[in-house]
Amino acid sequence: MKQVKRRVWSILLVCFILLTMLPAGAFAADDVTEVADSGVLIKALEADGEIRLKNDITVTGNTTLQILE
Repeated sequence: MKQVKRRVWSILLVCFILLTMLPAGAFAADDVTEVADSGVLIKALEADGEIRLKNDITVTGNTTLQILE
């Protein structure tokens, strides 16, 4: 009986922890723009916000990127 109580409390604790993590995961990716090529990267930089690169991007031609922190 003691092990059953301990197991039930453990399961409830894990469920509680998972439920508290859901909102943080849901709000984390709201303003992230995923970028796969240079054209989308330039537009995303002009729009501001957080940018996530999906792969390596090579910018060619007369394009100048100025990244400020």
